[in-house]
Amino acid sequence: MALLPGQRFDQTYWQRSLFTPELSAIVFVTKRIAFIAPNGEPVEGNPYGSMLYVHNGRWEAIVEAFRPVGLIVEPGRIVQQQGDAPLFDGAGRAAIRDEEA
Repeated sequence: MALLPGQRFDQTYWQRSLFTPELSAIVFVTKRIAFIAPNGEPVEGNPYGSMLYVHNGRWEAIVEAFRPVGLIVEPGRIVQQQGDAPLFDGAGRAAIRDEEA
């Protein structure tokens, strides 16, 4: 599972890393996530929305665990913009070269 700020969705390297055949669900977190500093004190002012990306999860377990957290989307299809480099090769593996990572 990966937690990412919602506004970073436009970054190609995240799209290629996260949108794999193993992606089971995306959870759009309804509220801002509060963080705690290493000293145990709450950190104030998280200005960003968040999304959870769940890989290799069972749909029923994901829904049970994350229904209180926000909107859950089960990826069914990925339609790329025309002209984008392919996200997957013919075998379903991420088609990303090391220099792009």
